[in-house]
Amino acid sequence: MEKLIHESKKLRSFIAVLSTSFIISGIAIPTIGILFLFFVNNSAISIILISILIIAFNLFLLSRSIKNFTENVKLMTNFYESLSKGNIPDHFKPSIIELEKVSDYSNSTASELKNIKDFFIKVGEGDLNNDIHVFNDEGELGKTLSNVREELKKVSEADRQRNWINEGLSKLGEILRKETDLDKLCNDILFNLIKYIGANQGNVFIINDNITESLHLELKATYAYGRKKYLKKRINPGEGITGQAWLEMDTIYLKEIPQNYTTIRSGLGEATPNNLIVIPLKNDLNIQGVLEIASFKYFQPFEVKFIERVAESIAMSISNTKVTERTRKLLEETQLMTEQMRAQEEEMRQNMEELEATQEEMQRNTNEILKKEVNLNSLINNIDAAVVSIDINFRILSVNNEMRKIYEQRGTNFKLGDNVLEKLPTDQKEYRQKLYLRVFGGEKFSIVEEVPDMSTNQKMFMEITHIPIVDDFKKVTGATIFVKNITKDVLLRKDIENKQALLEGLINNTDDNIMALDRDYTVTIINDRYKERYASMGYEYGVGVNAFKVMDATIHDEWKGYYDRALGGEKFSFQKTFDDPVKTITRGYSFNPIKDANQNVVGLSIFNRLMSEIVK
Repeated sequence: MEKLIHESKKLRSFIAVLSTSFIISGIAIPTIGILFLFFVNNSAISIILISILIIAFNLFLLSRSIKNFTENVKLMTNFYESLSKGNIPDHFKPSIIELEKVSDYSNSTASELKNIKDFFIKVGEGDLNNDIHVFNDEGELGKTLSNVREELKKVSEADRQRNWINEGLSKLGEILRKETDLDKLCNDILFNLIKYIGANQGNVFIINDNITESLHLELKATYAYGRKKYLKKRINPGEGITGQAWLEMDTIYLKEIPQNYTTIRSGLGEATPNNLIVIPLKNDLNIQGVLEIASFKYFQPFEVKFIERVAESIAMSISNTKVTERTRKLLEETQLMTEQMRAQEEEMRQNMEELEATQEEMQRNTNEILKKEVNLNSLINNIDAAVVSIDINFRILSVNNEMRKIYEQRGTNFKLGDNVLEKLPTDQKEYRQKLYLRVFGGEKFSIVEEVPDMSTNQKMFMEITHIPIVDDFKKVTGATIFVKNITKDVLLRKDIENKQALLEGLINNTDDNIMALDRDYTVTIINDRYKERYASMGYEYGVGVNAFKVMDATIHDEWKGYYDRALGGEKFSFQKTFDDPVKTITRGYSFNPIKDANQNVVGLSIFNRLMSEIVK
């Protein structure tokens, strides 16, 4: 009994402790203690009850562990769910020690993902030199992103260089398109090129291809530290670096030149530049000159490429400018010759009128010709021509001193009453007789013959005019032959024809539209491209056509204003833009006055060039 009482006391103490533990855990179980006290006297029941309590306690601890684990799993689930949606989750710290390593790796991954996001944000903003390094540039992803950064830097630098080249070509190309004066073109393009590439000195040499001089390079433009320094103005082929670049037709680039290096003879004189590039100005295989640039900095390969491309554009512009200038001069020469020819034709017309008047006078005085021989001889001897009159029997009726002089040089004397056919060389008799018979038939005509000048043994051109002599009854009684030396006129006409052919070949071998007008706005010269362009718009231009007769009346005043400015002696250029539903076209126009030998404006020339064409 005492033993049971003792066991009972021990159980009471255990239950008290157990009850206290359950209460601390938030679970009150006093009822269990009461039940224990009720069955305390039954030892079998006590053992069973203790077993139940132990099981209940273990179940309680198990439920608390499962709850704690579930909460940590939920934290991890939320973390990876956010990550799977493309978001970067906040860091989490588990309450289970065993999951701390997993959380550290997960949080580290989130941090690196944030670095990746920040890296691409910076890249998108153009900041390729940011200090963000993913995975310390290690591992597959870290190295890949590091390589991406370096490749993007290369691409960015390539884009920068390409944009720099394109911007420079556009800027300098605008200057080349607008300027038509060769000297001003060279100075403007050199100044802007030096400024754009950040160089210090430069020269532009143009090949002087004047046939009266030996072929050489001539200094056209120079730039040095903001002021012009005219140094060596003429360079022969192969002379110095500049002359060598001309011969080789290739770029010469000298860099890292020591101070004690042998002096270099170049267009800049004798000096030792830090950095010197000499580039031939060539388009295709035609070289127009040499571009020379000196600088204290080294030129990058893309800068050298840019300068070479600019040199090609300069060469093309120089070639076009030279062609335009030659065409303009040829137009002026042709216009001058045309005016001279018109004056000579007018003089010949007046002479013919005078000759016809003389012939009429001779016709009125045919019956009195013998009586008034002295007066007649005086009259015909004052004519600027050799004159002989014959009757229908080929007998000489009259002859002036000029005609006698011509045949005296051939060993023949003309006398009144002589048969003219007998005085002629044997090989000419039949030919001359046919001509005389034509005029005896009432025909009036002129021929041009090429004969040798007996005094100089040079060729001469004679215009021989045959005029019938008729009496009061309109009957042909003879003929008057006028022989005039027109050698100068023929040679001038041939020269004009040759230059006209050269001019047509030149103006038709260019992309420009070229036309010349006289002071009456009549077309004197026009190339095929001009006619074809305006024919496509319904206008038919041609030599001898008045410009306003084929021009739309709505633009008469505008274009008359341009023509009158040039006829007033003004030289000018401008651009016009034409818009239609298909494309936008910009054309450049250049107007130049044409002057004669006395510097009087006798016409104008128009050069029309396509500048740009943009299809909508």
